[in-house]
Amino acid sequence: MKRVNARRALAFLLVVAGVIAGLAGLYAAFLSFTLLDSDAATERTLTAITQPEVSRLIAAVIFDQVAEVNSNILRVRPVLEPLLSRAIFEIAESQDFREIVGAIVRDVHGAALYREADTVIVQTTDLIQMIRQQVEVLAPDLADQIPEDLDDALLDLRSDLLLPVQVAAGAWFLTFALPLLSLACFGGSILAAPDRRRGAAWSGAGVIGVGAIAAGTYAAITRLLLETFDEGPEREAAGAVWSVFTADVNDWAAVVAAAGAIMLVAAWWVSGTSDLGERLRQLLKLLAPPANPALRLLWVAGWLAVGAYMIVAWEDALWLGLRVAVTASGVVFVAGSLAELVRLVDRRGGPRPRARGESDAGADGA
Repeated sequence: MKRVNARRALAFLLVVAGVIAGLAGLYAAFLSFTLLDSDAATERTLTAITQPEVSRLIAAVIFDQVAEVNSNILRVRPVLEPLLSRAIFEIAESQDFREIVGAIVRDVHGAALYREADTVIVQTTDLIQMIRQQVEVLAPDLADQIPEDLDDALLDLRSDLLLPVQVAAGAWFLTFALPLLSLACFGGSILAAPDRRRGAAWSGAGVIGVGAIAAGTYAAITRLLLETFDEGPEREAAGAVWSVFTADVNDWAAVVAAAGAIMLVAAWWVSGTSDLGERLRQLLKLLAPPANPALRLLWVAGWLAVGAYMIVAWEDALWLGLRVAVTASGVVFVAGSLAELVRLVDRRGGPRPRARGESDAGADGA
């Protein structure tokens, strides 16, 4: 009995270690394939700059600096600032602008990863000239008042945001080592568990945990980051840029969680003798209200929240519902197929499910 308990404890510890290594590996891989890659970073930067929120922020910054030279311009700000924002947006989509910014990003990318200074200042003379030329078409009076020596800090980089990237650049090997370590821990947990099918279920739950924690951490970091910016164009632009650079984390987390769900459902599936229809009916029973009054209150509150969300935000709920339904269906079908494959090659998988049209006597005789 002690040996069984020891193996169970070891399997649990390996699952915990796998979750930690998997979470760290997910973020390390994301940084390596996005921010640490010069071409990927350049493309994401160009995409970020073309966001309308960024154009509005740049227009507001330029307008503020113009107002310092000529305060009378504030009288027509509600009219001219949208024109300036439109000009900047059109410039951001031009090929000349993309070439200029691409060159700047590639220069800054290397310096940002290995620099000793706290900030990187980018000369923006060419960009300002392009803005002046575009504004001359839409608002000549405003173009004449844009100084040629606008503050280059417009593209100043924040060192606190670059710190995780710099750490990842110095430890690039973790991009491959951590995921492999995570897989080794989950595999070791299955081997160490007294019941390997149960060990597979624990490992599947651990993989789901990696995806869930990654998604939750991303949401928390996003909220904390945006709160460091003032309300208005600055926060809106920061949110748009952050989304362009990091939104893939949620997609990666969803893929990881789906993989864990496949492991968990397959392990549960292969542990019994039910066929696809019976297992689906058992899954649907999970939606029934529980007998415990306290849990039933939680069940009621949860479904009330889901129903209210579907009514108030029906468009978002529609796409979310479709994504959840398709993902869940894929998990069930893949897990069920893998479970049947295990039964096919492993006689210890238990009695096979009864085939369609097969009698009870025939099934028992088999």
